[in-house]
Amino acid sequence: MDAPGDTGGLAASSDEFGSASTLSSFGDLYPSRHSILDIGATTPGALTLAPTLALHTTWYSDDYGPLLYKNVSSDFVVETAVVVTRIGSSAAPSGNFNQAGLFVRDPATSYPGNARWLMYNVGHQDGRLAREAKWTRPATSGASLSTLYLNDTPGGSLTVQLRICRVGGTFHFFHRHPSESALVEEAFVASTTRVNGNGAGVATPGVSSSGGPLRFTVPMASAVQVGLMVGTWEPPHDVKGTFDYVRFSAVSSYAECTKALP
Repeated sequence: MDAPGDTGGLAASSDEFGSASTLSSFGDLYPSRHSILDIGATTPGALTLAPTLALHTTWYSDDYGPLLYKNVSSDFVVETAVVVTRIGSSAAPSGNFNQAGLFVRDPATSYPGNARWLMYNVGHQDGRLAREAKWTRPATSGASLSTLYLNDTPGGSLTVQLRICRVGGTFHFFHRHPSESALVEEAFVASTTRVNGNGAGVATPGVSSSGGPLRFTVPMASAVQVGLMVGTWEPPHDVKGTFDYVRFSAVSSYAECTKALP
């Protein structure tokens, strides 16, 4: 059933992960980069995704990890509920930048130096449990440039609803941890948001260093690959993402970014 206002039928791409048969409806960009991929086998009623347990098997600059995606050609909202843990344990991952979440990729991306994608995830990031919003874009020379923004999760939460909403050329990010009563737009807070990456020296359009909503107003193709990612940057390589669902809907305005999804 389409979500209200979803005139393009994008909601038909949603998946509640109740049947392993729907896995074939996703594009699998780099099959050699995941070590676990199943619906229902590892965790009933969920999709489990884990990266190949090797150095830099995640998304940064010209490095890349697993991506399960649907093709989207309209303004959209995508949401998932994810728990990020160690493989075989409910404990938090301990390797640096071991993470799981949402991803948007321009299919014209190429390496080296011509990547264009963004992601929003949760994991063990730079020594703490945090959400990460990252924008990666082509460089005039050398490696693609990544700028990442880290905000710690409340109480070290490993569980979160994540949303990315695209309206025109701007991407908006929302989260809801179990301690939060509603979706919260990701914010840049000068005193606490950590900024990192090989592109951190150049301001990201849409992000104000004086504070406010963290939004990326960045060039991206109209037709993009949208879906789920996991990754591991540094050892111990012990991360997996358990995704309860992924839901899509078309939008026509920022006001629809927080609408209820079926």
